[in-house]
Amino acid sequence: MSESWHESSQQTPFTLRTAARFAVAVILLISGSVAAQTAGRDLNRQYRQTYDFISMKDTIFTFESEFILPDGYHYTDSSELTPYQNWIAHIPIWHRYKPVGHWKGKKMYEADEVCRPIHIPWTGQQYTETNFPLRILAEFLRYRHREAAFGFQPDKGEPLDYSAWLSGAPAYNNRGVPILLPKPARKANDTEFYKMLHFCMQNNNYRSLAANCDPVTVDDLAPGDMYIAHDSLGNTGYALVIMNRIEDKQGKRLYAVGTGCLEACDFHIPLVNDDRDNPWLNAQEISQMGGGQLGAVGFYRFRIIDSLSAGQ
Repeated sequence: MSESWHESSQQTPFTLRTAARFAVAVILLISGSVAAQTAGRDLNRQYRQTYDFISMKDTIFTFESEFILPDGYHYTDSSELTPYQNWIAHIPIWHRYKPVGHWKGKKMYEADEVCRPIHIPWTGQQYTETNFPLRILAEFLRYRHREAAFGFQPDKGEPLDYSAWLSGAPAYNNRGVPILLPKPARKANDTEFYKMLHFCMQNNNYRSLAANCDPVTVDDLAPGDMYIAHDSLGNTGYALVIMNRIEDKQGKRLYAVGTGCLEACDFHIPLVNDDRDNPWLNAQEISQMGGGQLGAVGFYRFRIIDSLSAGQ
Protein backbone atom coordinates (compact mmCIF):
# COMPACT_ATOMS: atom_id res chain seq x y z
CA MET A 1 0.00 0.00 0.00
CA SER A 2 2.84 2.35 0.87
CA GLU A 3 4.42 1.48 -2.51
CA SER A 4 1.23 2.44 -4.23
CA TRP A 5 1.07 5.63 -2.23
CA HIS A 6 4.71 6.33 -3.15
CA GLU A 7 3.92 6.02 -6.86
CA SER A 8 1.00 8.42 -6.45
CA SER A 9 3.11 10.90 -4.55
CA GLN A 10 5.71 10.83 -7.34
CA GLN A 11 3.06 11.42 -10.01
CA THR A 12 1.27 14.21 -8.20
CA PRO A 13 3.79 17.03 -8.91
CA PHE A 14 3.82 16.08 -12.64
CA THR A 15 0.04 16.12 -12.74
CA LEU A 16 -0.08 19.50 -11.06
CA ARG A 17 2.51 20.90 -13.43
CA THR A 18 0.61 19.51 -16.40
CA ALA A 19 -2.64 20.95 -15.12
CA ALA A 20 -0.98 24.30 -14.54
CA ARG A 21 0.45 24.35 -18.06
CA PHE A 22 -2.90 23.35 -19.47
CA ALA A 23 -4.57 26.15 -17.54
CA VAL A 24 -2.05 28.64 -18.87
CA ALA A 25 -2.58 27.29 -22.39
CA VAL A 26 -6.32 27.70 -22.04
CA ILE A 27 -5.88 31.25 -20.77
CA LEU A 28 -3.58 32.05 -23.69
CA LEU A 29 -5.97 30.40 -26.11
CA ILE A 30 -8.88 32.40 -24.74
CA SER A 31 -6.78 35.57 -24.81
CA GLY A 32 -5.74 34.83 -28.38
CA SER A 33 -9.32 34.15 -29.36
CA VAL A 34 -10.44 37.40 -27.76
CA ALA A 35 -7.61 39.23 -29.51
CA ALA A 36 -8.58 37.62 -32.83
CA GLN A 37 -12.21 38.52 -32.31
CA THR A 38 -11.24 42.08 -31.41
CA ALA A 39 -9.00 42.31 -34.47
CA GLY A 40 -11.84 40.92 -36.58
CA ARG A 41 -14.26 43.50 -35.22
CA ASP A 42 -11.72 46.26 -35.80
CA LEU A 43 -11.17 45.09 -39.39
CA ASN A 44 -14.91 44.90 -39.95
CA ARG A 45 -15.37 48.39 -38.53
CA GLN A 46 -12.53 49.75 -40.66
CA TYR A 47 -13.96 48.22 -43.82
CA ARG A 48 -17.43 49.54 -43.06
CA GLN A 49 -16.01 53.02 -42.71
CA THR A 50 -13.86 52.79 -45.84
CA TYR A 51 -16.42 50.98 -48.00
CA ASP A 52 -19.68 52.04 -46.39
CA PHE A 53 -21.74 50.62 -49.27
CA ILE A 54 -20.97 46.99 -48.37
CA SER A 55 -23.65 44.73 -46.90
CA MET A 56 -21.43 42.17 -45.16
CA LYS A 57 -22.50 41.81 -41.53
CA ASP A 58 -19.58 39.81 -40.16
CA THR A 59 -16.73 38.25 -42.15
CA ILE A 60 -14.84 40.44 -44.60
CA PHE A 61 -13.44 38.69 -47.66
CA THR A 62 -10.51 40.21 -49.54
CA PHE A 63 -7.89 39.23 -52.11
CA GLU A 64 -5.58 38.25 -49.25
CA SER A 65 -8.14 35.92 -47.70
CA GLU A 66 -9.40 34.36 -50.93
CA PHE A 67 -6.40 33.90 -53.21
CA ILE A 68 -3.02 32.18 -52.92
CA LEU A 69 -0.18 34.03 -54.60
CA PRO A 70 2.08 32.34 -57.15
CA ASP A 71 5.48 31.36 -55.79
CA GLY A 72 7.80 34.32 -55.42
CA TYR A 73 5.09 36.96 -55.73
CA HIS A 74 3.84 39.53 -53.24
CA TYR A 75 1.24 42.29 -53.28
CA THR A 76 2.57 45.68 -54.35
CA ASP A 77 3.58 47.74 -51.32
CA SER A 78 0.92 50.30 -50.45
CA SER A 79 3.54 53.07 -50.40
CA GLU A 80 3.98 52.59 -54.16
CA LEU A 81 0.27 53.15 -54.86
CA THR A 82 -1.88 56.27 -54.79
CA PRO A 83 -4.85 56.49 -52.38
CA TYR A 84 -7.24 55.52 -55.18
CA GLN A 85 -5.10 52.56 -56.21
CA ASN A 86 -4.85 51.36 -52.60
CA TRP A 87 -8.60 51.76 -52.14
CA ILE A 88 -9.25 49.62 -55.22
CA ALA A 89 -6.72 46.96 -54.21
CA HIS A 90 -8.41 46.42 -50.84
CA ILE A 91 -12.03 46.54 -51.96
CA PRO A 92 -14.05 43.65 -50.44
CA ILE A 93 -14.85 40.65 -52.59
CA TRP A 94 -17.29 37.79 -52.02
CA HIS A 95 -16.51 34.28 -50.82
CA ARG A 96 -16.09 31.36 -53.24
CA TYR A 97 -19.69 30.14 -52.91
CA LYS A 98 -21.40 33.31 -54.16
CA PRO A 99 -22.87 33.16 -57.69
CA VAL A 100 -23.05 36.19 -59.99
CA GLY A 101 -26.52 37.71 -59.97
CA HIS A 102 -28.46 39.16 -62.93
CA TRP A 103 -30.53 42.35 -62.68
CA LYS A 104 -33.77 40.41 -63.17
CA GLY A 105 -33.06 38.30 -60.11
CA LYS A 106 -31.71 35.19 -61.80
CA LYS A 107 -28.12 33.93 -61.87
CA MET A 108 -25.80 35.15 -64.57
CA TYR A 109 -23.05 32.71 -63.56
CA GLU A 110 -22.77 29.92 -61.03
CA ALA A 111 -20.10 30.40 -58.38
CA ASP A 112 -17.70 27.99 -60.06
CA GLU A 113 -17.97 29.86 -63.38
CA VAL A 114 -16.10 32.91 -62.04
CA CYS A 115 -13.21 33.52 -59.66
CA ARG A 116 -15.20 35.67 -57.24
CA PRO A 117 -17.92 38.35 -57.32
CA ILE A 118 -16.77 41.76 -56.07
CA HIS A 119 -18.78 43.24 -53.23
CA ILE A 120 -20.48 46.28 -54.75
CA PRO A 121 -24.24 46.19 -54.05
CA TRP A 122 -26.39 47.59 -56.88
CA THR A 123 -29.84 47.51 -58.41
CA GLY A 124 -31.19 48.34 -61.85
CA GLN A 125 -30.43 47.53 -65.46
CA GLN A 126 -27.86 50.31 -65.91
CA TYR A 127 -25.13 48.42 -64.01
CA THR A 128 -23.43 47.05 -67.09
CA GLU A 129 -19.80 46.45 -67.97
CA THR A 130 -19.20 50.09 -68.92
CA ASN A 131 -20.91 51.60 -65.88
CA PHE A 132 -19.36 49.80 -62.92
CA PRO A 133 -16.09 51.74 -63.41
CA LEU A 134 -18.07 54.99 -62.96
CA ARG A 135 -19.71 53.63 -59.81
CA ILE A 136 -16.34 52.60 -58.37
CA LEU A 137 -14.86 56.02 -59.11
CA ALA A 138 -17.87 57.76 -57.56
CA GLU A 139 -17.64 55.66 -54.39
CA PHE A 140 -13.99 56.58 -53.92
CA LEU A 141 -14.68 60.30 -54.38
CA ARG A 142 -17.55 60.00 -51.93
CA TYR A 143 -15.30 58.23 -49.41
CA ARG A 144 -12.73 61.04 -49.72
CA HIS A 145 -15.47 63.71 -49.51
CA ARG A 146 -14.51 64.89 -52.97
CA GLU A 147 -17.90 64.59 -54.65
CA ALA A 148 -17.47 68.07 -56.09
CA ALA A 149 -14.61 66.72 -58.22
CA PHE A 150 -16.88 64.26 -60.01
CA GLY A 151 -17.33 65.10 -63.66
CA PHE A 152 -18.18 63.17 -66.78
CA GLN A 153 -18.02 63.75 -70.51
CA PRO A 154 -20.99 61.92 -72.05
CA ASP A 155 -20.74 60.45 -75.51
CA LYS A 156 -22.74 63.44 -76.78
CA GLY A 157 -23.08 66.95 -75.45
CA GLU A 158 -21.25 69.09 -72.93
CA PRO A 159 -19.36 67.81 -69.87
CA LEU A 160 -21.41 67.22 -66.73
CA ASP A 161 -20.12 68.21 -63.32
CA TYR A 162 -21.59 68.02 -59.85
CA SER A 163 -21.89 71.75 -59.22
CA ALA A 164 -23.86 72.23 -62.45
CA TRP A 165 -26.01 69.24 -61.55
CA LEU A 166 -27.00 70.84 -58.23
CA SER A 167 -28.43 73.84 -60.07
CA GLY A 168 -29.89 72.00 -63.04
CA ALA A 169 -32.48 69.45 -64.08
CA PRO A 170 -31.46 66.51 -66.33
CA ALA A 171 -33.11 66.49 -69.75
CA TYR A 172 -32.46 65.81 -73.44
CA ASN A 173 -32.67 68.24 -76.34
CA ASN A 174 -34.44 67.47 -79.63
CA ARG A 175 -31.34 65.64 -80.87
CA GLY A 176 -31.26 63.34 -77.86
CA VAL A 177 -28.23 65.04 -76.33
CA PRO A 178 -28.17 65.17 -72.49
CA ILE A 179 -28.46 68.67 -71.05
CA LEU A 180 -29.11 70.35 -67.71
CA LEU A 181 -32.00 72.82 -67.61
CA PRO A 182 -31.94 75.69 -65.09
CA LYS A 183 -33.47 74.78 -61.77
CA PRO A 184 -33.30 76.22 -58.21
CA ALA A 185 -30.09 75.14 -56.51
CA ARG A 186 -30.19 72.09 -54.27
CA LYS A 187 -27.95 71.02 -51.40
CA ALA A 188 -25.32 68.41 -52.01
CA ASN A 189 -26.19 65.03 -50.51
CA ASP A 190 -25.91 61.34 -51.30
CA THR A 191 -29.25 61.27 -53.10
CA GLU A 192 -28.23 64.01 -55.52
CA PHE A 193 -24.80 62.48 -56.03
CA TYR A 194 -26.18 59.08 -56.99
CA LYS A 195 -28.82 60.67 -59.22
CA MET A 196 -26.08 62.41 -61.16
CA LEU A 197 -24.05 59.22 -61.31
CA HIS A 198 -26.98 57.31 -62.77
CA PHE A 199 -27.68 60.05 -65.33
CA CYS A 200 -24.05 59.76 -66.42
CA MET A 201 -24.46 55.99 -66.67
CA GLN A 202 -27.46 56.43 -68.96
CA ASN A 203 -25.25 58.39 -71.34
CA ASN A 204 -22.13 56.27 -71.15
CA ASN A 205 -20.71 53.71 -73.56
CA TYR A 206 -17.30 52.19 -74.28
CA ARG A 207 -16.14 55.21 -76.26
CA SER A 208 -17.17 57.77 -73.63
CA LEU A 209 -15.63 55.65 -70.87
CA ALA A 210 -12.29 55.87 -72.69
CA ALA A 211 -12.84 59.57 -73.45
CA ASN A 212 -12.95 60.33 -69.71
CA CYS A 213 -9.50 58.81 -69.33
CA ASP A 214 -5.92 59.28 -70.37
CA PRO A 215 -3.86 56.44 -71.87
CA VAL A 216 -1.54 54.65 -69.46
CA THR A 217 1.54 52.63 -70.36
CA VAL A 218 1.91 48.97 -69.48
CA ASP A 219 4.87 49.82 -67.22
CA ASP A 220 2.63 52.09 -65.15
CA LEU A 221 -0.44 49.83 -64.85
CA ALA A 222 -1.97 49.80 -61.37
CA PRO A 223 -5.26 49.03 -59.60
CA GLY A 224 -8.05 51.24 -60.91
CA ASP A 225 -6.68 51.39 -64.45
CA MET A 226 -8.76 49.90 -67.24
CA TYR A 227 -8.43 47.97 -70.44
CA ILE A 228 -10.99 49.36 -72.90
CA ALA A 229 -11.74 48.37 -76.47
CA HIS A 230 -14.50 49.85 -78.65
CA ASP A 231 -15.72 50.30 -82.19
CA SER A 232 -16.18 53.68 -83.89
CA LEU A 233 -19.64 54.21 -82.38
CA GLY A 234 -18.69 53.09 -78.90
CA ASN A 235 -21.64 50.74 -78.53
CA THR A 236 -19.62 47.57 -79.01
CA GLY A 237 -16.58 46.94 -76.92
CA TYR A 238 -14.95 45.43 -73.88
CA ALA A 239 -14.01 46.87 -70.51
CA LEU A 240 -11.92 45.48 -67.64
CA VAL A 241 -10.81 47.15 -64.41
CA ILE A 242 -7.50 46.20 -62.84
CA MET A 243 -8.41 45.36 -59.24
CA ASN A 244 -5.06 44.31 -57.81
CA ARG A 245 -1.38 43.92 -58.67
CA ILE A 246 1.32 41.52 -57.51
CA GLU A 247 5.01 41.35 -58.39
CA ASP A 248 8.15 39.32 -57.83
CA LYS A 249 11.68 40.36 -56.89
CA GLN A 250 12.61 40.83 -60.54
CA GLY A 251 9.77 43.32 -60.98
CA LYS A 252 7.56 41.06 -63.06
CA ARG A 253 3.94 42.06 -62.51
CA LEU A 254 0.64 40.21 -62.65
CA TYR A 255 -2.88 41.60 -62.30
CA ALA A 256 -6.41 40.57 -61.35
CA VAL A 257 -9.25 42.19 -63.28
CA GLY A 258 -12.93 42.84 -62.67
CA THR A 259 -15.76 43.24 -65.14
CA GLY A 260 -19.52 43.30 -65.52
CA CYS A 261 -21.84 42.01 -68.26
CA LEU A 262 -23.59 43.36 -71.33
CA GLU A 263 -26.81 43.06 -69.31
CA ALA A 264 -26.59 44.29 -65.73
CA CYS A 265 -25.01 41.74 -63.41
CA ASP A 266 -22.71 41.61 -60.38
CA PHE A 267 -19.26 43.05 -60.90
CA HIS A 268 -16.91 40.08 -60.69
CA ILE A 269 -13.46 38.63 -61.27
CA PRO A 270 -13.86 36.42 -64.35
CA LEU A 271 -12.56 32.90 -64.60
CA VAL A 272 -9.33 33.18 -66.60
CA ASN A 273 -8.04 29.59 -66.35
CA ASP A 274 -8.93 26.24 -64.79
CA ASP A 275 -8.16 27.45 -61.25
CA ARG A 276 -10.73 29.74 -59.60
CA ASP A 277 -8.16 30.67 -56.97
CA ASN A 278 -5.66 31.94 -59.53
CA PRO A 279 -6.96 35.17 -61.16
CA TRP A 280 -3.51 36.50 -62.09
CA LEU A 281 -2.69 37.66 -65.62
CA ASN A 282 0.09 39.62 -67.25
CA ALA A 283 -0.66 42.73 -69.30
CA GLN A 284 -0.50 40.88 -72.60
CA GLU A 285 -3.00 38.29 -71.41
CA ILE A 286 -5.36 41.06 -70.31
CA SER A 287 -5.20 42.68 -73.75
CA GLN A 288 -6.04 39.33 -75.33
CA MET A 289 -9.20 38.81 -73.27
CA GLY A 290 -11.38 40.96 -75.49
CA GLY A 291 -11.44 43.56 -78.20
CA GLY A 292 -10.95 41.36 -81.24
CA GLN A 293 -10.95 43.50 -84.37
CA LEU A 294 -12.21 46.64 -82.61
CA GLY A 295 -10.46 49.80 -83.72
CA ALA A 296 -9.65 51.52 -80.42
CA VAL A 297 -7.88 49.40 -77.82
CA GLY A 298 -5.69 50.32 -74.87
CA PHE A 299 -5.07 50.78 -71.18
CA TYR A 300 -6.59 53.86 -69.55
CA ARG A 301 -6.79 55.79 -66.27
CA PHE A 302 -9.55 58.14 -65.19
CA ARG A 303 -8.46 61.72 -65.77
CA ILE A 304 -10.18 62.87 -62.59
CA ILE A 305 -7.90 60.70 -60.46
CA ASP A 306 -4.73 62.24 -61.84
CA SER A 307 -6.15 65.69 -61.13
CA LEU A 308 -6.49 64.92 -57.42
CA SER A 309 -3.53 65.45 -55.15
CA ALA A 310 -2.34 62.24 -53.48
CA GLY A 311 -2.41 64.06 -50.16
CA GLN A 312 -6.03 65.11 -50.37
